[in-house]
Amino acid sequence: MYCKQCGKEYQGKEKLCKKCGIALTPGRSPNPKKGVNKWVIIAVVAIAAALVAVFLVIGLRDMVPSALAGVWYDEQGVGPLFEFKPEHVLEYSSPAFNGAGSYEFDASTGEGMLYTDIDSFEAAEFTCDGKTLEWGGLIFTHAYTDQVDLTETIKDMMDELTKTQDD
Repeated sequence: MYCKQCGKEYQGKEKLCKKCGIALTPGRSPNPKKGVNKWVIIAVVAIAAALVAVFLVIGLRDMVPSALAGVWYDEQGVGPLFEFKPEHVLEYSSPAFNGAGSYEFDASTGEGMLYTDIDSFEAAEFTCDGKTLEWGGLIFTHAYTDQVDLTETIKDMMDELTKTQDD
């Protein structure tokens, strides 16, 4: 006898065709072996990998390296001095000048270059470990201290405390 689907010869005892999987006995539904073409799987995986790569290149290219993220203040904790922005933009301010520039940074070494828009300043090297930034012998941190004169406030508090103890 022969399979009606694929033509393979079989013995009368078999219930399914060994070649195409169709039921050989009357009343049984066909059960052909269906496999996913391996080239389709390879194509889908390749497209997915390409999309992930494009996302990473475009999406992460212009992000600020994590070690530089945030606003950097001088070691006395005064006013914002440096802020690293996406696309290698640097903004800076001090009592003497405000401006913008650019930066390069190698996260693997923690070393970089600062470029300012002030003509009298040369490009300058800096290092950063995510906690401190060193540039031209100056140390910068994320800590900000508002430079407020608390002398009068402390004097008033001490007077009030003394007055309360006297009563």
